[in-house]
Amino acid sequence: MTIDIEKWSSDLTERLRGVYGERLLFAGLQGSYGRGEAAPDSDIDIVVILKSLSVSDLDSYRAVLDGMPHGELACGFISGERELLSWTPSELFILYFDTVPLYGSLGLLSRLFDEGAAAGAVRDGACAIYHGGCHNYLYEKSADILVSLYKSAFFVLRAKYFCESGHYVKKRTELVSLLEGGDLAVLELWTSLQSDGLGSAEFRAASELLISWSSEVISKYS
Repeated sequence: MTIDIEKWSSDLTERLRGVYGERLLFAGLQGSYGRGEAAPDSDIDIVVILKSLSVSDLDSYRAVLDGMPHGELACGFISGERELLSWTPSELFILYFDTVPLYGSLGLLSRLFDEGAAAGAVRDGACAIYHGGCHNYLYEKSADILVSLYKSAFFVLRAKYFCESGHYVKKRTELVSLLEGGDLAVLELWTSLQSDGLGSAEFRAASELLISWSSEVISKYS
């Protein structure tokens, strides 16, 4: 299945403007489509910011998506302006750098976080991965969960590289040429898992790599 994401995004934006009018402050694209690395089965990650948000607004948004071709692939983030501006700085850092604007601007957010927010994104992400990796290895023993944790590690690696270089790199294909050591090993394994999956014999080794890597990151960013 091929989606013309530029046409799809333009169509969505026009529909949102028609529904919300001046209350629509921002619409943007995240995820693999935002990075230009989408696969045929990729979700379409959309960010929508309204002046204020009610459950009726959510109903309207759902109706818009239901009327869109491939609307079932849509996911993402929707918020009112006041709630967004009160968000944690580490989350705002990720939202700001990871979102491609379709309508409006997120420029205001850049004044709400600093370098500490990027470090917080690294630390918080690594903590979640460490806990998830240990929990999954002991209890669920799920290859799917482990692959999802490696995907989360990709987001942490982008924030980590920003902390260490001052540059935010969105694309996996660009980031892989810039990393080394354990960071590179984690990213390369996630790339492999996307195409080849994970066999039962590889589960322990992949878990060990991720748990060890996240432990080192936690120690460095504590």
